[in-house]
Amino acid sequence: MSHIHFLKGARIIVVVAVVAALAACGGKDTNDIAVDENDGAELVTLMKSLQTAVQNEDQQTFLTLFSDIGTAKTAWRALLKWKWDSGENKIQQLTAYPEIERASTNLHVKRLILTEWFELDRGYSDSGRRLRSAIYQTKWEFSRGESAWQITGFRVSSSSVAYGDIIPELNRMAHFDFESLGMQWQERGDPAPVLSRTLQALGEQDMKALKSCTVDGTLFYAFEKGIEFPSIANDNSVSGKYNRENCAKFLEKQIRNMRAASGELKMNPIDLEPYVTAYRIIKMPANCTKLKILIEFEDPSVPDHVQSFTVSWSAAYVMQKWLAEYVGVETIRWRG
Repeated sequence: MSHIHFLKGARIIVVVAVVAALAACGGKDTNDIAVDENDGAELVTLMKSLQTAVQNEDQQTFLTLFSDIGTAKTAWRALLKWKWDSGENKIQQLTAYPEIERASTNLHVKRLILTEWFELDRGYSDSGRRLRSAIYQTKWEFSRGESAWQITGFRVSSSSVAYGDIIPELNRMAHFDFESLGMQWQERGDPAPVLSRTLQALGEQDMKALKSCTVDGTLFYAFEKGIEFPSIANDNSVSGKYNRENCAKFLEKQIRNMRAASGELKMNPIDLEPYVTAYRIIKMPANCTKLKILIEFEDPSVPDHVQSFTVSWSAAYVMQKWLAEYVGVETIRWRG
């Protein structure tokens, strides 16, 4: 259920702001053992190859990119249907990908899931009113094989689930108002600095600092400065107060989960920084307004009592500025 109330007459879009629960299973650290991984170019090549194969309708090449032939054929059929139903241009936009490179080359990554959300302009209605942008989600799943990375899953959908209500409102906000929010965002380039600030705020349990660099924090900054969202209630009405209360609860839950996860890992939250920022974003595709990255680490770069663990982050990219949405530990698998 959405934790955002809209002004009267506005269409409600459900926001799913899920803070991941910890999953326990079965771990070792060899932090002193050096590993050297520069897999960013390899992952980018896979994404580029998939996009090109779809463009050229080259099924043979497409199938070689996947670890499982059945999964590949299912993805191929779905993508061709998208192409035929929606046109070449749209499927090219939705198979676009961020340029990434490895920032933490001393950590061993086993699995990576990259999710993109695109806002595509739908133009104007017959009455001359600007239509709300259409939201699309593209999900790439990768796993490291014995000798190379392969795609283990790929899906394009028109669902706005997990995109949230606040990001499209920020996108529709007047540029002057958006700049006037004065958030501790990251200009262009890589979101690592804003993710690091978020991680530090989570570790220090500093709600004020957390609000300053996160999507949910924009409601508080807008209210303090008298800046209106296009449709979301952020005034002193019951709905506006309810929205801010629920945004605060979402941020507080992230703090609690980070405290619990760092305790289980026996690491300080700030020590998770090289894991969270293991991949650097070099370039964003057009119309991509949100990214989520989930990364699974295993030996030789996890704590002694742990077999593997995953971290994830999501962030909005609005008007060439990054704001964090979520930073956390998703799962921990213990040894034994």
